[in-house]
Amino acid sequence: MTDRTERAILAGGCFWGMQDLVRRMPGVISTR
Repeated sequence: MTDRTERAILAGGCFWGMQDLVRRMPGVISTR
């Protein structure tokens, strides 16, 4: 395994609902 991070920019209709779903996904370090 390498020490590499990647960034994804996502948009959803209900921001707070989407942020909570994405935050719980494996490998996600942070959301804001």
